[in-house]
Amino acid sequence: MVRLHAELGASGLEILAFPCNQFGNQEPQATRDVEARIRKRYGVAFHVMAKVDVNGPNSHAVFRYLKHKTPKVPRISWNFGVYYVVGRDGYARAFPDTSPAQLSDAIRAELWCGTGLPREPPRRRPPREGADP
Repeated sequence: MVRLHAELGASGLEILAFPCNQFGNQEPQATRDVEARIRKRYGVAFHVMAKVDVNGPNSHAVFRYLKHKTPKVPRISWNFGVYYVVGRDGYARAFPDTSPAQLSDAIRAELWCGTGLPREPPRRRPPREGADP
């Protein structure tokens, strides 16, 4: 994520990191301590939000929204189990079991959305029967 932010931050990429302690007690520290640690250790320059729950009855509104918009991923399995890419228009896509490097194309597509470039490559329609190729 640090590399993607460095590469695409000037183009409008905003990354929001939400620490969560629901997965094996990985983030028991206070939010400010988590933020200080990841800024120092990984060089994080993007937004680090308050620690939240991402699953269950106390899940944060952001994650309730994301799960509603991407119903094929109803539960987050661990801290980095799902990445969400949300366009300026609120269009959300979930990427479970994906590395940050694999998100580059999806992020670029969202950054270009509204510029006249397609969000996804156009799909070729099969030729109609009897039509010239």
